[in-house]
Amino acid sequence: MKKSILLILFGVFFISNIYSQSSSDKNREANPEQQYVQDNSERAQLWNRMIQAKFDGNEELHAQLNKEYFAKYPDLNQAPINNDAPFAQGPETPQPPFQGDWGSGDIRVAAGDILFQSGSNNFQAGYELEVDSLGNKYVGYITRDRDSLVVYKSTDQGLTWVRINRINPGGTNKWHSFDMFITDSANVFRIGIAASRTPTSSSWIGELYWMSMRDDGSGFRAQVVLATPPNFGFVNPSITSDGWDYSAGSTYWYIAYQRVDAAGLGSQCLAAMTTNWGYAFQHDTVRNTFNDFHLDIEYNAVGTDSIYVVFTNDITASDPNLRIMRISLGNFGSATGWTQFNVATALPDFDGELAVNRNDGTMGLVYTVGNSNLDVVARYTDGSTYWGTVVNVSATAGNESRARIDNVERQGAFRIIFVSAGTKDTVIYTSGFTIPALSGRTIVNASTTSNASTSTSPDIAGFRTGPGAFGAGAIFSLVGPTDIYYDGSNITPTGINQNGNEIPASFNLSQNYPNPFNPTTNINFAIPVNGFVKLVVFDMLGREVATIINNEMTAGSYVADFNAASLASGIYFYKLTSGDFTSTKKMILVK
Repeated sequence: MKKSILLILFGVFFISNIYSQSSSDKNREANPEQQYVQDNSERAQLWNRMIQAKFDGNEELHAQLNKEYFAKYPDLNQAPINNDAPFAQGPETPQPPFQGDWGSGDIRVAAGDILFQSGSNNFQAGYELEVDSLGNKYVGYITRDRDSLVVYKSTDQGLTWVRINRINPGGTNKWHSFDMFITDSANVFRIGIAASRTPTSSSWIGELYWMSMRDDGSGFRAQVVLATPPNFGFVNPSITSDGWDYSAGSTYWYIAYQRVDAAGLGSQCLAAMTTNWGYAFQHDTVRNTFNDFHLDIEYNAVGTDSIYVVFTNDITASDPNLRIMRISLGNFGSATGWTQFNVATALPDFDGELAVNRNDGTMGLVYTVGNSNLDVVARYTDGSTYWGTVVNVSATAGNESRARIDNVERQGAFRIIFVSAGTKDTVIYTSGFTIPALSGRTIVNASTTSNASTSTSPDIAGFRTGPGAFGAGAIFSLVGPTDIYYDGSNITPTGINQNGNEIPASFNLSQNYPNPFNPTTNINFAIPVNGFVKLVVFDMLGREVATIINNEMTAGSYVADFNAASLASGIYFYKLTSGDFTSTKKMILVK
């Protein structure tokens, strides 16, 4: 009897202890001890002298201290696990036949199946869109078979694309995940890629590489970021650079990534930076112990230069939460811990991405909130508030997720794109110079014949179209996911034709003909001056169902062909906006 009572008491104690540890872990995850620890070691002092030379713009001293630092601490240089290092296969010769305008501005960049990763503990972006300061555009993605990391480039505002490189993982290895960024180095644009490769397609034992090349795909180089420990892997990286703020000699690159076990369960959120273009790396632990995933890293040079990492944590599986970690550049890699900000909502919040306005240091964060009914939400931080401004980006309640955010470095506008699921899964774009000023809800893939993929995230980037003129570009894939399509705000869509060469005296929007119609009709309009033109279609509830035009146009008279094959019978409204002019008319679709 005593033995039975003892066993019962032990069981109660064991269960209580497990519960206590679980509660303690949750509290420790949400409220970590954040204490500043001054690292006065010789290594830390040398590091801070180098960082100060960077801030002072003393490139000669910075180069000298950089060389001294990595000579004294050679443990920061890593070699590949084996001799089968990734290698570049170069541009495609000959280039594939160009597939032109597939819909109203939707241009196919690449054909074929695209890698996507299922499960919660994964990086959600299957492809990347980047833009250099001249407006050239770059798209990178991993093929579904994981055998190639492919990079395309466009020099004509996204109208045509050329494959500049195809990167092989080496040997029988497979690509697992990647991220890409581009920065200016002595007037030569350099593409930086952080990529994880694994022994097999199903493996999590990822070896993390830094890879770089010139903007034409030449000068490829691959370097291991950190030696992979036995039975663990480094996966799902995010990469950025401070090249917009500093000269080529003082440009640093920053990478955040996960450490996972053989089953893919995370145990550390890690970061690395290179001060010499990938020849050696300084390392730091962003956070220990927990399964932190969906990583994104950003750098902010305004005020105290700081590194930010956002990620999702699922210590409570049914209620994942976003965390933002921050550390000053001078404390990176030292004994000083990162400070943590909790994005706490009553519902699950996850899948976050950061963007920085390089002109004034304001920052935006976009993420998804909800259980089955998802909404896209953005946060904003400036000099007066720290992530305190919250904006619901979703215009209507529903399944809206997979959000990405960008802030073009020479303009300062925040641009957000996301997927709105429904009868026709659509890609939605909105923008503003601040997050509270977000406006508009443009359907990017309004003319596509297939739904957009909801297993990958679309991507958005701002770019220069001329002196003081900027536009936006977006990429998305179709259900599969398969194929990558590009659409730009400055691409004139097909089905738009100019009537004559005379310049009209005033704005005008005519009644569509025929009306009623099934399923096509013509819309005539006139614009007397060059400018941005938007022609959209709304339903009776005021929801935008089609974007016919959303780009810069020259003065003239035009006719737009509108095909409503994907819409149901009913009454619709079409609205023309250009400058201060706005006009709306009604049309009837009868099928």
